Amino acid sequence: MHWRATMGSQLLLKPKFWHALLAVLCAAVILQQNAAAEPTEGGFSTAKIVEMTEQLKQMEEVFRETSAAASTTIQAVTQSMQNTREIMFPLIATADRMAGIQQGQQPPDCPCQAGWYLSTTLQVCFECPKNFFSAEGATECTPCPFGHYTDKSGSSACKDVNECVDATLNQCHANATCSNTIGSFSCSCNAGFQGDGLSCVDVDECADPALNNCHANATCSNTISSFSCACPFGFRGNGTFCERVCPPQMHLIASDRAAGDEFGESVSLSSFGNNGDAVAVVGAERDDDRGSDSGSAYVFRVTSDGIATQTAKLTANDGSVNDYFGYSVSVSSFGSSGDAVALVSADQDDDRGDRSGSAYVFRVTSAGAAVQKAKLTASDGAAGDRFGFSVSVSSFSSGGDAIAVMGAHENSDRGGFTGSAYVFRVAADGTAAQTAKLTASDGAAHHRFGFSVSV
Repeated sequence: MHWRATMGSQLLLKPKFWHALLAVLCAAVILQQNAAAEPTEGGFSTAKIVEMTEQLKQMEEVFRETSAAASTTIQAVTQSMQNTREIMFPLIATADRMAGIQQGQQPPDCPCQAGWYLSTTLQVCFECPKNFFSAEGATECTPCPFGHYTDKSGSSACKDVNECVDATLNQCHANATCSNTIGSFSCSCNAGFQGDGLSCVDVDECADPALNNCHANATCSNTISSFSCACPFGFRGNGTFCERVCPPQMHLIASDRAAGDEFGESVSLSSFGNNGDAVAVVGAERDDDRGSDSGSAYVFRVTSDGIATQTAKLTANDGSVNDYFGYSVSVSSFGSSGDAVALVSADQDDDRGDRSGSAYVFRVTSAGAAVQKAKLTASDGAAGDRFGFSVSVSSFSSGGDAIAVMGAHENSDRGGFTGSAYVFRVAADGTAAQTAKLTASDGAAHHRFGFSVSV
């Protein structure tokens, strides 16, 4: 029988109701005080317990006999009954034990519905609380197993908790996939990662040829969770296949070539570092764009399949007659940025005296465009030094800067034509500063130290 009695306002006026309710409350207090006691001569006899139980049953009968429709009274009385029921939960179980009634005894003719349980003492059904469940006819509620729950009281079954929908309910790594299981969950690292799912680290596919499909002539670059393949300069293909390019495809010619320019007097080549293409700089020291023998240089972009395209022509912004701009050239990739730094000398420039020499710094973008950034001269330059007779530049492996060296082989610090070289640090923005002057410890006249340099 469920606690769903329908009673009218007359119920509150009936003396039998108040007598029964008072009896129940008194019995509840006495049972609570003696719940832990075993039956003794000073305690309750089994007959007394059964008598109390019968009084509780009689109260239920009164509720049935006096029920009538009155919704507001129903709500008030039902709430009162609910509060009383919660107080009596531990007493009911005690009474069942003391009366010797077994939980598995034959249920009444109308068994409790699923989600409820039968008090065998009161022969009354009670609703299972949240996170407990029961089947039809049960005499007790079963707690939900680990990883399960109920979203309300009176449930006949527990639901599985999906720990994967809330990151706070699982410990899977950010690069792992959470899979819900019955009562729990599992974690597995995503493709390109390895670990137990709780900790996942990137797999370096380039460290093991079995983990990548790059061609034997290709460069493998590890990326987060994957990798990429690129054919090096002199080869063409998509990286998984690389084919060597025939030399004739790399024949470079100036777009405005003219007799006597001496195009190719100096050349330098460097890969861009980020896509398999390369940049080439070619000097033409006797070009006449800014006057006779003022000089120039040309920038070419060379793709991985060997196709070269002129992208820029370089001249000094202060170029003049007989500077021989382009006498020596050097280029180096800045690395991860995809740009490059180009160094072009004018060894007969006369800023610090006749043929004192100078060099120019250009930044070359990955598209091949070039912009002059700085002009370099020796801090102690003098006439006839020919600063820039040889030049070399190379980017540092980190930081985005580069180091440049210029030879001045006719410098006379230790006697006529003993020679020297100068070191400059070139920042990523193209600005440069001299950091050192180099001379041979045993330098002497006509040694021409700095005739050739490299860095």
